[in-house]
Amino acid sequence: MMSITIVRTISFSIYQRAKYTYAAYIYQICGENPLVTANEKGRYPTLATVACFATAGATTGSIISLIACEYA
Repeated sequence: MMSITIVRTISFSIYQRAKYTYAAYIYQICGENPLVTANEKGRYPTLATVACFATAGATTGSIISLIACEYA
């Protein structure tokens, strides 16, 4: 059985990679970098930031559930 620590580490790694990948695609399409927008002080979430973070989270959740269930 895989340790929770290993699964969480893999999860954060997948999320980080997915977040930067989707941010690059959104930047190419919209011209707005969601990671820069999210880090600016006083900015509210935009459609691009919500799409980037939600898609990265959904990608991570689907991949990590396959990994965690495989070894549970």
